[in-house]
Amino acid sequence: METIDDFTHTKSRLQEVDDKDAEIAALRAEIDELKRERTEIAEATSSYLHEINRVTTEVARRLKGTDDRVRVKSTLRAV
Repeated sequence: METIDDFTHTKSRLQEVDDKDAEIAALRAEIDELKRERTEIAEATSSYLHEINRVTTEVARRLKGTDDRVRVKSTLRAV
């Protein structure tokens, strides 16, 4: 009788292990997806910050009058 109980208990524990393995696999897949999304967000943020920096630098040059394009335009006035 004890052998049948042991078998039933072992079978139950093996099913629990299989369930936990499936749960671990699902969580690993979710972690991988979140890592991929984080990488995409970091790349997009970096790109946007680079563009904002470029635009800000261009605006600052124009406001200070140090942009060669602005200076050229101002020196081409009619005499």
